[in-house]
Amino acid sequence: MVFLQGWGEPLTNPRFWDMVALAKKAGRQVGFITNALLFGPRETELACELDVDLVCFTFTGATAATHEHHRAGADFAALTGSIAALAARKAAKSLSRPVIGVSYTMTRGNIAELPEAVRLASSLGAGQFTANHLDCIPALALENDTVFLNPRPEDAGHVAAAARQAAAAEIFFRAEPPNLGGEILVCEANPLHTTLFVKVDGTVVPCHQMALPRDIVGSLWFRGSPCGYSPVVLGNVADTPLPELLAAQQAQGIFDCFEHRANYGLDRPIPEAPPICKVCYKLYGA
Repeated sequence: MVFLQGWGEPLTNPRFWDMVALAKKAGRQVGFITNALLFGPRETELACELDVDLVCFTFTGATAATHEHHRAGADFAALTGSIAALAARKAAKSLSRPVIGVSYTMTRGNIAELPEAVRLASSLGAGQFTANHLDCIPALALENDTVFLNPRPEDAGHVAAAARQAAAAEIFFRAEPPNLGGEILVCEANPLHTTLFVKVDGTVVPCHQMALPRDIVGSLWFRGSPCGYSPVVLGNVADTPLPELLAAQQAQGIFDCFEHRANYGLDRPIPEAPPICKVCYKLYGA
């Protein structure tokens, strides 16, 4: 799966649809995530014509007021309209793809709307719904809006109600747990084993959490304290072929670390995660 997502809106890239066509020509599945501000009739047609596998739309609320509060410059009417238009076009052409997904960022201010968001998404034509945490925190003020840092007893009930709503609508549903536990052996990203992130300039990093734009994010906050942010860079595919980058010592060290963590035995200690991972909430189940 080639997933065209970064720290920003992918449709702003003027070569976006060329990349989609190139990946599909190579026989790969292709997906992307969008806020729908640039997803109009042309994009609806291209997504269908190029046989995109997954188009995922970002939600931060089940109402215009909540969604637009959490996302400056957002347009909830355009967002819901884009989903409905894509679903209608699929139906008119009897297409099974693209699958329409919704990615819901859970916050302290919107988790109560999660069940209604699932109902809305299914009514618009979405086939899957994922609820994710606000787990990358570049400013202290955002910690107050992070669910797992400010848990409430009713949070699990909101997630359970959303799951029931999805089951009734017969759409796929996955939500990250509202309360995080201790350090896990292998995070969901599982760098280099299941994910690899290549930036638009060709820079290769192990996962998207290590690819934050340095001109925007100078530091991350982790459990109330700032942590200097130093991305792990494996090289650039403009200079070195990707297989060579992945075979080099730095990448192999990360491979080995997570391989050993996944298969550690009780007769030896768990290998330490890379320093950048130790201050990433993904390593704690987010």
